[in-house]
Amino acid sequence: MTPEQHESDEILRKLQERVKELNTLYRISKIMAMRDEPLEKSLKRIADILPQGWQHPDVCCSRITYG
Repeated sequence: MTPEQHESDEILRKLQERVKELNTLYRISKIMAMRDEPLEKSLKRIADILPQGWQHPDVCCSRITYG
């Protein structure tokens, strides 16, 4: 692999990570916009999707403590 190919691959990997992060934030904003859903249910759904936006979601988990 040439240095240019390596650099291109690294840029692509970083961009893919940003896409994951932005998609997660978008999904969270959609959940929070649902005013008819109980807060506890919304927080549970957010906790369930948070790891998907992290670099290694297969080894991540999340918990939201409220109140």
